[in-house]
Amino acid sequence: MNFNLKNQIVLADPHPFFRMGVCQYLENALPVPMEVRFQTNSGKVLLNHLHPEEDSLVVMELNLAEKDGFQVLETIQKRRLPVKCLILSSYADPKIIKRAYQAGAGGYLLKRSDPTALPEAIEVVLRGEIFMGEGVQLNQSKGSDRFEKSFEDGFAQKYLLTRREIEVLRLISDALSSKEIARKLYISDQTVGVHRKNIMRKLGVNNVAELMRTAFDHSLI
Repeated sequence: MNFNLKNQIVLADPHPFFRMGVCQYLENALPVPMEVRFQTNSGKVLLNHLHPEEDSLVVMELNLAEKDGFQVLETIQKRRLPVKCLILSSYADPKIIKRAYQAGAGGYLLKRSDPTALPEAIEVVLRGEIFMGEGVQLNQSKGSDRFEKSFEDGFAQKYLLTRREIEVLRLISDALSSKEIARKLYISDQTVGVHRKNIMRKLGVNNVAELMRTAFDHSLI
């Protein structure tokens, strides 16, 4: 094992019981003493507790309060903090996983994994290597439901819509017609129609009223 004794763990997850379980498990599961020195449900609070002169291992879910996991990862990269990040998440969609790695995550472990995978994931990430847990995929499997259970909440919905789809969705919310949206975005009416269909399919709605309600409920616009 190659754990750095100076490393301390910072844990971020929206669920207090889950955080407590992880803390208790790590007390006995790691080969050398490493304490969870701080835990929170907020990405903003998490960032405030990371110091430029102190090594840390962040273990976090992506769906956090105030600032989500992607924003945390991007801020860590921007500030060049001496922090390694392991994502411990319930989100299994390849698009979300790929985005996490691109944003700077050193590892990705699904919450449905066997708990014994967590110490291994921590070791690999601390070595500066990339960890991919069981079931973690970067590409959609053939034969699986196109979006499976990915759109269970606003976080997944927000990050699985493309930037162009978000633009179209915002213009729809402004009550613009397809022709007006097409002119504003310099695309054809037909392309707007395709985006509209894709958005409604991804969000699981059948009409504009449902679309607007879902978008507002989950802060997509």
